[in-house]
Amino acid sequence: MTSREGMTLKQKVHEIQMTNNYFAEYTGIKVKQFRETLLQHMSNVKKSVAERTHHKRLYNRRVNKRQMLKQESKVDLGKLLDAGLVVIESSEAK
Repeated sequence: MTSREGMTLKQKVHEIQMTNNYFAEYTGIKVKQFRETLLQHMSNVKKSVAERTHHKRLYNRRVNKRQMLKQESKVDLGKLLDAGLVVIESSEAK
């Protein structure tokens, strides 16, 4: 593409029109239609990423909650076992 600095407005408009025509011939669609389709796809990708992020956060919360419950149950079991040992030891001492 040429430098547009020394071009008149008419020359710039003509170059843009020619570029659009070449694009339409090559791709089979007009630049405006391509742009609109591209923006729509980008919007869909953005929505999909946001949805995926949301689901990932929900999943991570569930996993973290499960891990916390598992740790709490281990601690509770440990306390019960310690209490059981105390009861066993005190009953053996009698």
